[in-house]
Amino acid sequence: MSQQPNLYKILGVSEDASPEAIKKAYRTLARTHHPDRNPDNPKAEEKFKEIQGAYEVLSDDAKRKAYDRMRRNPFAGQGPGGGGFDPRTATSAHDLSDLFNQIFGGGSAMGGGMGGRDPFGPGGTDPFGGAREYRPPQQPEQPKNLDLNRTIRLSFERMMKGGEARFSLSGQTIKVPFPPGVRDGYKVRIKGKGRTEGGRKGDLYVTFRISDEGRYRRDGYNILTTIDVDALDAIVGARYELEAPGGKRLDLAIPAGTQHGDKLRIRGQGVQAEDAPGDLIAEVRISIPTTLTKAQVDALKKIRG
Repeated sequence: MSQQPNLYKILGVSEDASPEAIKKAYRTLARTHHPDRNPDNPKAEEKFKEIQGAYEVLSDDAKRKAYDRMRRNPFAGQGPGGGGFDPRTATSAHDLSDLFNQIFGGGSAMGGGMGGRDPFGPGGTDPFGGAREYRPPQQPEQPKNLDLNRTIRLSFERMMKGGEARFSLSGQTIKVPFPPGVRDGYKVRIKGKGRTEGGRKGDLYVTFRISDEGRYRRDGYNILTTIDVDALDAIVGARYELEAPGGKRLDLAIPAGTQHGDKLRIRGQGVQAEDAPGDLIAEVRISIPTTLTKAQVDALKKIRG
């Protein structure tokens, strides 16, 4: 076996250095000579490989003892003429000889003594934590979301009346009551009606959506609509029949002199809230007649003066 380098000298520690001292020295040297930190130094990889190899042996108690025996008797375990065959040391000496060939023989720092492993990567020797088996970081397992979501669409009429919505879920009928005037986007949580897994149960979230029927709009508890009023009726006054959501017919008085854009209110005919019902508000849109008789036109001119 050719003369091997002094591993203690490579790490800068004494031959009786403790494992902690060896580890500390290795960490310091690995930080200093790592190729990634010395991109402009072509000798950094060779030096780093040397440091790795020394630590590979001296951090392992069995390898360190075999190395120390070899240094005391470099011919141990080499057969006749080499100091005799010692069965207690032969195998260790042979293993270390192979290890030295791998570590300090040909090849780059990343392809030598560590079997081609980057000590900072999978399977390597972490200079900040000692020799170890690489394990990828494990993310904590996130519990599955077992909740379910359903959407119920209501007509304006059903929204006004309130009631109970029903639907089928996994063969089971789900009943969801909703109050009169339920708002668009109103959400109800039903505990334990979601998915089940591993003894855990999710919840069911039901969201109400109100269909826009075009003629009606909602403003809080009030219901808004638009009514076309003949210009002559707006001038002299009249009574109109107004249809509320749900088909109910309401009598609406058009006062004389009503203007375009005026809002006429029918109290208590909006959303039937528990605390106080809203109103039905009709915004007036003046309609100009196009089929007046000559007599009507003459009469209007006379009024105008």
